[in-house]
Amino acid sequence: DVSVRVQSISAANAWSKAGLMVRQDLTAGSKNVYVCITPTAGNGASIQYRSTSGGGTTFINTGSITAPYYVRLTRTGNLFTAQYSAGGSSWTTISTYTLAMTDPVNFGLAVTSHISGTLCTAVFTDLTGLPTQSFKDTVKVGKDSIQLIYMINKLGLDVFSMSADAFKPRGSTNLRNYETYL
Repeated sequence: DVSVRVQSISAANAWSKAGLMVRQDLTAGSKNVYVCITPTAGNGASIQYRSTSGGGTTFINTGSITAPYYVRLTRTGNLFTAQYSAGGSSWTTISTYTLAMTDPVNFGLAVTSHISGTLCTAVFTDLTGLPTQSFKDTVKVGKDSIQLIYMINKLGLDVFSMSADAFKPRGSTNLRNYETYL
C-alpha cells in the first residue's frame, strides 16, 4: 500500500492530474497504473493504466471530488487497487485492474498538466508506504539530458523532503540545484 494526500493541484486543464503511479520502467510509453485526483469535480478521482508498452491509456474516473483528497494504490502480485479517501482512513475503491509487471517496479508521485509545454503544480502531504531511498531520473533540459539523483527523507510528522543533486548544463559554468518539499 502506498498512499498520499493530494493537498492541491493547479487547474492548467480540466484533466490535469496528481497522484501515485507505478511503472514497469522509466521509459516513455512504459506499462503503468496511475491513481490520481483532477482539479475539477466533474472528472474527480481516476485510475489510468497502460497494459502494453507503447500502447494506449485506459481510464475509469469518478466525479464529484477535488483536492484535498487522499489516493491509495495497492499492489498484490499483479492486482492493482486504486482508492480515494477524504480523511485517509475510510477508502472508496475506484477500480481494480490486473496488469503483469515484473519486479522491480518504479513507484512514485506523478503530476501532469495534460497540456504539452504547460506546467502544473501539485502539493502532496502524508506520503506513506515508501521507504526512505535514493533513486535516479533522467531529465531533458533543452538539448541536454541530465541524470538527477534524488533522495526522499522523512523529516517527521509526515513531512518529506525530496532533493536532487546539483548539475551543470553543457556549455554552462553555472550549477543548478533542484529541491522540492512534499
